[in-house]
Amino acid sequence: MSVGDMGDFKEISVQAAYVLMCVFLQNYLDRGSKQDALVDLLSSARSFLWADDLPNDPVMWDDWRDAFAEVNTAGGALNAEFCVAQMSSSGGCLTLLNSFSVMLVFLEAIFDRSGEGLPLFEVIGRLTSPLNDSSCLNDAAVWVEWMESVGKVRSQGFG
Repeated sequence: MSVGDMGDFKEISVQAAYVLMCVFLQNYLDRGSKQDALVDLLSSARSFLWADDLPNDPVMWDDWRDAFAEVNTAGGALNAEFCVAQMSSSGGCLTLLNSFSVMLVFLEAIFDRSGEGLPLFEVIGRLTSPLNDSSCLNDAAVWVEWMESVGKVRSQGFG
């Protein structure tokens, strides 16, 4: 499989891509050892070696698409947040593939500030805690950094 499937070019709002990232990260943590560090996720998600552009751990791309299907179809607070975010176009839209790239740029910026030992559960806690009170898109500092990551991906010609 490659990341070039037609569904991978489906467009979602920049806000919905943030919610998608939160769901993906929580799912990743739930499946893992609960001891993973941010560096573990980043090393699995990068595609340094492969011609088909899959992440180093090819299952990760399936997990990203599964997280999209989860928030796009199921009920619950995160799904409602995703739907509301999907209706907003204030930051424009990204393809599913580009939103994955934005997530990586965003998480790499956190990694650069925090270092190798930052536990993934702490990262998820920082990024998703606003989701608990339905204001994930209103956290100004996180949102500014997210939009900077969007800008970086777009300037590299990916979005």
